[in-house]
This record gives sequence, structure tokens and C-alpha cells, in this order.
Amino acid sequence: MDGFLGRLRARVFFGVLWLKFQKPLLVLITLTFISVCTHQCARRPFPGHTRHGGFAAKKSARERLIPAPGFFLDWRKRFLEVAKPLDGDGLVRGIFLGEDEFIPETIRESFKEAGLYHLLAASGFNCWIVAQGFIWLARLWLAALWFRLPSTVALTARKYTAPVAAFFGAWCFFFWSDQSPPIQRAAVMVTTKCVLQAMGIQASFSRLLFVHYLGFLLFFPRLWSNASFQLTFGCLFGMIAVQVLTEPLRERLGATRSHPVRRFFFESCRASFGAALGALPTTWFVFGEVNFTGVLTNFVAIPLTSMFLMPAALCAMLTVPVSETAAGFFLQIAVFFAKALARLLEFFQSSGISLRYED
Repeated sequence: MDGFLGRLRARVFFGVLWLKFQKPLLVLITLTFISVCTHQCARRPFPGHTRHGGFAAKKSARERLIPAPGFFLDWRKRFLEVAKPLDGDGLVRGIFLGEDEFIPETIRESFKEAGLYHLLAASGFNCWIVAQGFIWLARLWLAALWFRLPSTVALTARKYTAPVAAFFGAWCFFFWSDQSPPIQRAAVMVTTKCVLQAMGIQASFSRLLFVHYLGFLLFFPRLWSNASFQLTFGCLFGMIAVQVLTEPLRERLGATRSHPVRRFFFESCRASFGAALGALPTTWFVFGEVNFTGVLTNFVAIPLTSMFLMPAALCAMLTVPVSETAAGFFLQIAVFFAKALARLLEFFQSSGISLRYED
């Protein structure tokens, strides 16, 4: 009996302690629930499946959230001009910046059937990749200057290199792109993470993601019925869930101590699998279909684009103001991997494999 009472007191103690530290989060959940319920009760019933307005719907002209400075507009225009003769199918421009108007309809259909249509729209994932690319470039620059800097300056620069580089990378991509809602949300999340990191505050990505999800719904409850919003966070939550479930496998394979390229490849595969799984509920409910094909094809497509195509396109974007020759060289590398991806999808389509189910 005493043992039972002791365990009960311990559970009550830890329960009260959990509520004490989670009180702000519980308040945020409550306020978000009230906001969403109030908005949902005041609006018309959910329209149901929107197959004709799904991912394949033609994009309408979107006004930029923040007018991009003329420098960024000229920068983007110059990149597109250099890429035009090299990127005949428009895949590099479509995958990197979301400029998919030059992509042939046959390639669009192959991407759609393979569950990879999301690659043809500049997404929040691209924003994170560019931010990570800026971090790598900043670290290379710091390593080159490390022995020339005073020790205090070098240590301070080492502390702030990653958050500052990620911040500039995210917002550079924000102004290069069409500022779609997923990119807006990614830029806000990168900024929040950079500020907390610079202040020395350690916050898990899952908690940060959950707080952003609740915060957006609190101030913009209409996003509850927005497919793009739910897909974005569904993919991210799926990535986190797969990351937690596969952590023992990661340690067993030695990915934590492996070469950075091998580690990045493992993380890309894990992220692509989680994102594909996380998107399934929203695609079924909103678009009336479930495409399990994307779970398989993303294993190849996401590492290919994130490790090779996107870095090459980013290097082309960064070098185009200085040298169009260098930009053309990096664009040729990006086009090579874009064509490899297209050939892979053609082979997949010719094989007749399809795991796409419509309701």
C-alpha cells in the first residue's frame, strides 16, 4: 500500500511539474482551439474534395507579401536569362524558383503521377536548403580566415556564423522567389530558430514547429481549411515522427559519426519518407486521392535535388552577378541532374507501376 501511495504521489508531483512548465503551451493550445472553432462556426461548410483545384491547378498571379528590392528583382531576372538557353525543359527554374511555366505538359504529368509535383513549386523545403547552403558557405569562408583573425573575433564569429548565415539565406531566397505562403512560413521559422540560437536558447525543432503551427492558426484561423498550410505542416510533422522512430536505426548504422555527405544523404532519405507520409492524410481528405507512389519516388528525388540540383542552382544564383560564365557552369551541373531526374521518371512511368488511389 505504501508503495502504491508513493508511486501515486510521484506521478502527481511530476504531473504538476509538467503543467507548471507547459502552462504557456496549454494556454496557446486553448486560445488556438477557441479561435479555430469560432471561425469554423461562422463560415460555410467545408467544400469537400477539390480535385479540379489540386496541385495541378494553374497558378494565379500572386502579389508579393513584401515588395522585393530592385536589386533582387534584377538578380532573379539575370539568373533566369542565363538559365533560359541551358535549361530547355525549365526543370531547374521550376524546382529552384518555382518558375514552372516553361515545363512541358508531359513532364508535368510524369511528376504528378510519380507523386513529385511538389518539386515543381518553390516550397519551404527549398528555403531551408538555401539557408543550409549559406551556412556551409559561411563556414568555408570562416575556415579560410580562421588563422588570420584574432582568437576572440574568431570564437565570436564561430558562435554567430550559423544563425546569421541561415537568416540571410532564408530571406535572400524569400526575395528571389514568388513569396508563396510555404516560403513565407519557412522564412519565419528560420528567423525564429536563428534568433533563439543567437540568444543561446535551446529549443527543439518539434516544439518550435508546434508553436508556429498554433500561432498561425491563432491569428489566421482560416488557415485550418487551407490545403497548402496543412500540407506544409503535415510534411514537417511527418518528418519529425519518422526521425523519432528511426533514431535507433540511425545509431545502429553509424550515421551520427559518418562522413557529412553520407549523413546528409541519410537525413534526406529520412526527411523525404516522413514528408511523403505526413502529406497523405491531407491529400486524401482535400484532393480525394492517396498516392503511395510518392513515398517510393521521394526516396530518390529528394536526395537528388537537395544534394546536387539545389546546391548547383544556388551556386549559379550566387555567381551570376559576378560571372555569367561561372553561373553557366553551375547551371549545366544542375541541368544534368534535372535531366537525370526526368529520365528516371520516364522509366518509372514506362514500367506501369502506380500506387495512386482515388476516392
